[in-house]
Amino acid sequence: MQKVRGLFIGIVGFGLTIVSLFLPFAKNENESKSLVGMAQVYLSSTSSDWNDAAMATFYKIFVPGMVGLMALFVILYLIMNIGFKPVGMIVFNILTIVVYELLKWDFKDRRVVPGTCDKGCAFTIMYVAFGIMVVGCIMRFVDKKRTSKTEQTV
Repeated sequence: MQKVRGLFIGIVGFGLTIVSLFLPFAKNENESKSLVGMAQVYLSSTSSDWNDAAMATFYKIFVPGMVGLMALFVILYLIMNIGFKPVGMIVFNILTIVVYELLKWDFKDRRVVPGTCDKGCAFTIMYVAFGIMVVGCIMRFVDKKRTSKTEQTV
């Protein structure tokens, strides 16, 4: 039973991160967008929406790519969690945080999410999910240590 505790905590962190990709990230007037919704908006934008065709091409690739990378890293985190690899869990958790912060910095720099009251609940829930994922990593280290001590005594 001790071995399963870290697995469940990691799965909760994974689930919360995936859910937060679909929760409101930015709000303006009557509309709120999730990270996945923003990626869809950027994919469907045309060159006339941007001042520069190169910028349109860049952001059509950048934003959906970053959201896709976050999803990929979180899925790899789950695979490492199931595979009982706490070091891999830490690596993919850090990569997910880096991609999220880079995307958030880009949105702030371009004023996509202008003010504090215009931020959605995904801003907060994402950090809670990252914290839970870190606790899952720590618990997997503890579980691995306990498992190795049990195997040495047998």
